[in-house]
Amino acid sequence: MTYASHSFNNISDDRFSYRFHQSQPRKVNLALYYETLCPDSQSFILDHLVRVFDTDLKFIVNLHLVPFGNARIFPHNKTVNCQHGSLECYYNTIEACALKVWPLTLNFPFIHCVETRLHQKDKDTNVWQLCANHLGLNPGSIKKCCTTGLGNKLILHNAEETSKLNPPLKYLPWVTVNDEPLFRDYNNVINYICNAYRGNPKPSACKTTSSIPQSPSLCDPPNLEK
Repeated sequence: MTYASHSFNNISDDRFSYRFHQSQPRKVNLALYYETLCPDSQSFILDHLVRVFDTDLKFIVNLHLVPFGNARIFPHNKTVNCQHGSLECYYNTIEACALKVWPLTLNFPFIHCVETRLHQKDKDTNVWQLCANHLGLNPGSIKKCCTTGLGNKLILHNAEETSKLNPPLKYLPWVTVNDEPLFRDYNNVINYICNAYRGNPKPSACKTTSSIPQSPSLCDPPNLEK
């Protein structure tokens, strides 16, 4: 799938308010802890998370994205060491800034575009600017976030949030539905969302779900004892 040919259906600016009923049932909280260059994180965003936005599931989900993953913070100077190198640290910060400065209706198409290009091995620091231009977004907001120190603060915040996960993060992607981790069954996230939602009727996307086998993660934490 390439982003240029992908269209997100009817993403509105009302933060995905669910319109099946006048009285709104509680939405399902979906959280993704990930790394921008982790192949499994990229596949989850491009193959599974995108289905939330392509269907009426978007009306029943509160989405929370946390780019950090298995990165490490050095306490003495607050610098970051990322599992897949400095380019991953760069894009973790870019996407953290996007999540801060743009609403979800804009930042998810942006992140989808960036992850599509990175997944296709387009390992360049200007990928995000190409995506911003493609989507008609002002890259100045991201540049300001990165150059003023806000981006670094966001990454430190993501590091703290990730460190407080209970149970702790074991591999990536780390997906939770209503704060319950899916472990290696994250490929079946749509089933978990549908089962967690208590409204009636359920979204039509829930009628077409099927079980997907679990897969091993390529982004396990590094062995720090080596």
